[in-house]
Amino acid sequence: MKIFKDEGELIDACLKLFDSIAIHMGRNVYVGGLEIDLIAVVPDILRPSVHVFEVKRRPKLKLLKQLSTRVLISDYVYVVLPYTAYSWAFTYVPDYVGVVIVDRFLNPHIIRLPKWLGNGSVLLDLILKH
Repeated sequence: MKIFKDEGELIDACLKLFDSIAIHMGRNVYVGGLEIDLIAVVPDILRPSVHVFEVKRRPKLKLLKQLSTRVLISDYVYVVLPYTAYSWAFTYVPDYVGVVIVDRFLNPHIIRLPKWLGNGSVLLDLILKH
């Protein structure tokens, strides 16, 4: 069983995947008093869509609180977890949050797509103010 050293390994795996499909992401972005592990701002018809990823090596209930704040400022929210947390994700993570599982070979898999939340303009406004 692979034990991940830190969240950085999970983040690097996601960056590699999204870079391969030409989606550039920000890592450890600080805005509005929040640290966002990964963010992608993707061009869209009316305005860019904001995808926020919360990454955890060992999920805890604190993660659910973080997700509840992320949904208020994002269009799409994902949680990124190691494969050992697969069952935890489907037990505790709300169904409007996407789930990305990183396998023991550091390959990320989008297991569940997130639902549209429509709150990304909040984060875009915060970014523009900084």
